[in-house]
Amino acid sequence: MKRYDPGHAPEPERWLKLSEGKRIRFVRDYHVQAKSELPSVKVQAGMHVIIENQITGRFEPNERAVIRLLKQGFSCHDAVHAIGSAVAECLFEASKMQPNAAPDELQAQMTATIE
Repeated sequence: MKRYDPGHAPEPERWLKLSEGKRIRFVRDYHVQAKSELPSVKVQAGMHVIIENQITGRFEPNERAVIRLLKQGFSCHDAVHAIGSAVAECLFEASKMQPNAAPDELQAQMTATIE
């Protein structure tokens, strides 16, 4: 894999063979070259990588969500952003949870938000 193109889902085998740092650099480089106006290209790249990792790693709620979004007419890139927004919302809500909250509770909340 030589570069990242959010318009097309990365080939899972190749994507998962890359180091996390290389994945982030590829996504960051894409957004810099596209001259995307973002508050933080680092945060943007990190979120893209999280979502692409979940999709290529066969995290079922995200697989179902991306299929549903594509059927609704979203581009691959917009689907990644939509799922990323849901994940960010879950992370924000998780930051407000009690420190002893069960991991299953967070997982259930994330799945419900994405789906």
